[in-house]
Amino acid sequence: KAKGDPNERNNKGVPPIHAAAMRGYLPVVQLLVKEHNVDVDATNKNGDSALSLACWKNHAQTAMFLIDQKADVERVDSFGDTVLLDAAKNGSAPLVAKLVGTGLLALDHRNREGKTALVNAIMSPQLTRAPKANALATAKILLDAKANPNEQYDDAGHSVLMLAARGGDKDLCEALLAARANPNHQNKMGNDVLSIASPQVRGIFLRMRLKRQNSFEIDEGRSWTSITELKEAIEYICSEQNNISLVEPILKECLQHCCAQYLGDLFQTGPETWETLSIPKRFRRILQEIVRVAREKSKNFTKDQATKDLVRKLRYENRVAERRMKLEAYKDVIEMAIEDEVLTKKELEKIDATRIRHGLSMRDHNVILKQLNVSEQQYLQFTQNRLQLTSDAKQGGQEKEEEDLASMLQCVVCLDARSSFVIIPCMHLCLCEGCSPFYLSQQAGTMKCPKCRVTVKTVTKVFM
Repeated sequence: KAKGDPNERNNKGVPPIHAAAMRGYLPVVQLLVKEHNVDVDATNKNGDSALSLACWKNHAQTAMFLIDQKADVERVDSFGDTVLLDAAKNGSAPLVAKLVGTGLLALDHRNREGKTALVNAIMSPQLTRAPKANALATAKILLDAKANPNEQYDDAGHSVLMLAARGGDKDLCEALLAARANPNHQNKMGNDVLSIASPQVRGIFLRMRLKRQNSFEIDEGRSWTSITELKEAIEYICSEQNNISLVEPILKECLQHCCAQYLGDLFQTGPETWETLSIPKRFRRILQEIVRVAREKSKNFTKDQATKDLVRKLRYENRVAERRMKLEAYKDVIEMAIEDEVLTKKELEKIDATRIRHGLSMRDHNVILKQLNVSEQQYLQFTQNRLQLTSDAKQGGQEKEEEDLASMLQCVVCLDARSSFVIIPCMHLCLCEGCSPFYLSQQAGTMKCPKCRVTVKTVTKVFM
């Protein structure tokens, strides 16, 4: 048998064990390690070991074998990733469990993008198309190992619970909440989990507030969306719970933290309120009770309580006025942009920037479109019109180029036929079949080029 060096690297600096681990060739890896005692912790120029490559390519059996052979599980590559981050990104629950079981890994380690193993596990369906069941199992393993359920994964202050809620993964949200993730966390824009959760999981967070697992308060410091959340909570009870008794304690608590007179006016029993809140008429008694409690409460206020209630009312009205101004400004931006029924890339960027700067949601965006009598389909068509306009402009440019080319090839003598003869020595293509004989005659030595006035020696036909 020929005996080669099992540690010899190829021209790219890759040793045999790396090539085998990256392709998941477990028998080859076992042969190299057990019979040839190769270095399992040998690295390439990026700082990757055989274990790193096996985890990156999601070859769980190969990676587990290398872990059993005491491969270094704490190594960090040039991108800041550990083997745990790579395994979590692939949603490989058994491999993550094996790595966590070593007890050597820091679960809060972040790579250069600021992501931890828990963030990678939650994002694995988007990053590597891992099944959602695998992502859930991987996240549960990390949470059981005391990974931080309240960590933030970006500069905007979004928590991992927000990430799961935005993705609409109900089981993942419940797992994070069971691990004591904070449902009241707010990002830097003041949005909490409930305000950005997808419709599939909104019921979870509304139910938590209704069951008083977390305080459903409307205080002076919170934004105008608190009233909207109260409406949604009542709507949720009416549509799913059908339990009037759950409403009363929530409303009494809200009356302590918001303008009593405003609540009385908000939940009046006119037909517009039913349509706005989508509340069935059989729940009219709830709203009547709200009005009665709010008005009686305001009548019995002491002077100090009345002053505080008035201050709360004024503050709320200021927030409403400020929000109305932002909506009007955003409406003006959209109205000017869609005036010609074409939305350019620059206009779309300006619309998005204005919406984000004013802290408006996509729901606000759709409301503005409705006020402008523009459907979502029409708005989408405006963006497609931009693509059509660009296509037409390109086509028009191509036609112009063809016209310019035809003009260049036109005979400069008769200004009619296409040029097909070149004048020697200036090489100007400017004579047609009918005009070229005058320059081929015996007087050619006295003829001059009609373009540059150089004396013509001869003319030559060209084929194009």
